[in-house]
Amino acid sequence: MMSHTSVITWTISSPWAHRLPLSATTTFKPVFNCVKELGLPLHPDKLEGPATCLTILGIELDFEKLQARLLADKRDRIITLLDEWSAASFCKCHELESLIGHLHHTCKVTPQGRTFLCWMINLLCVFRHDDHPNRLNQEFRQDLTWWRELFQTWDGLSFFCMPTWAPLLDFQVSSEAAGSLGYGAIFKSHWFSSAWSVAQSSLSIAYKELFPIVVAAYLWGPQWVSQRVEFLCDSESMMAVL
Repeated sequence: MMSHTSVITWTISSPWAHRLPLSATTTFKPVFNCVKELGLPLHPDKLEGPATCLTILGIELDFEKLQARLLADKRDRIITLLDEWSAASFCKCHELESLIGHLHHTCKVTPQGRTFLCWMINLLCVFRHDDHPNRLNQEFRQDLTWWRELFQTWDGLSFFCMPTWAPLLDFQVSSEAAGSLGYGAIFKSHWFSSAWSVAQSSLSIAYKELFPIVVAAYLWGPQWVSQRVEFLCDSESMMAVL
């Protein structure tokens, strides 16, 4: 049964459906009849194609632009939501959880956004009760500002930026950051290391993981022109940003 289900799903929502002949809709009829005979549910709203754009779990896949993006109405709702939060001074736990949920879903097409959810998630820890209002701190507002600025220009994620894409590499840059000690990086036979300054010691681990990568780019960036670089870092959120 599972094998039949997987074949049917691929046939109906195949991204190459727009290459089928004009009779493709007629050709699908035996598939629909097969689904009916198997007793499998088939919701009319889930049937699309032949088409060059498909919507799956609220994400629009455009196979002409090779891009994944939010639906226009969902994008507009999130922009409105961010504008409302920018004017707020306090929030309740369930309100913040709702905001985080919306933005977490957005991260499917904005992977760099995962880093800018950290302070929002941390803020959940200060609520004593679900209905207890809490003041929105400066870190929360900084993350909120980043999200608002993102939606001014971000229009989607290219398929070529998907994690499964693995180009041939020219070299690797390895970096490491220890929260209480310091940081360092290695590029071929070059390396550097240093302790955190007093101003840096209290900053987030996300900052500390990114800092040696920025220093490496500053020091060795001119040697990377027209090269494919792989960064080795143990922070998944930093990899999404890069």
